[in-house]
Amino acid sequence: MPGIVTTSGHAGHGPHAAEPRPGAEVLAWQPDTGRNPRSRTLQWTCECRSPRYFLCSAGGLLYVGRNDGGKWRETDRLSYREGEALWARILRGEVR
Repeated sequence: MPGIVTTSGHAGHGPHAAEPRPGAEVLAWQPDTGRNPRSRTLQWTCECRSPRYFLCSAGGLLYVGRNDGGKWRETDRLSYREGEALWARILRGEVR
């Protein structure tokens, strides 16, 4: 799999995350820390479903943001390898 690249298309459309599978791992979502005001959104899920997920880069690390009804949460900062793997697992419904 090539490295993460910015999603093409318009700003509101991206892939649909699968519904969480039975027994899906529950992530420890944290409130917005505000520690990376210059983070960059690399990929995102479609705006037609909630929650929406955002794969973000900041300071050489990745994290996933989650917006559920206007409430922003995010994961811990991860290496690119770990962040790419987590993003793929979210899209497949293996974690929520």
